[in-house]
Amino acid sequence: MNTLGLLRVDFFMAKIERVSKITMHEAKELLSKDQAELDDLQRRTLEYLNAFSKLQPEKARFFVNRLVNEASLDEDIAIQLVNIYPDTVEEIRTYLVSWKKLVTTETLEKIYNILHKA
Repeated sequence: MNTLGLLRVDFFMAKIERVSKITMHEAKELLSKDQAELDDLQRRTLEYLNAFSKLQPEKARFFVNRLVNEASLDEDIAIQLVNIYPDTVEEIRTYLVSWKKLVTTETLEKIYNILHKA
């Protein structure tokens, strides 16, 4: 322990080069790269992502960028919408209300079209 009472972790030598928000589809791609090095939690996470990830990572990022730029959504909300990939305008409305975000029907339709007619 150091003088601040924090446990020093010497065994973890990984260097964080950057932090970015990613979709579950992108996480699946990252975890799939070197499966032999995954710990149990990462392995279970990859199993979940294999079961529920519906999109290619490039397509997911494309949708996030379009939702941010064309529908004026925050990146966090755009990522979560891409993760759940709602099937209807009503599902989108329900999700956005949970974020306390009210949007017009026109914007909801724009979001739907970005996700399903791109």
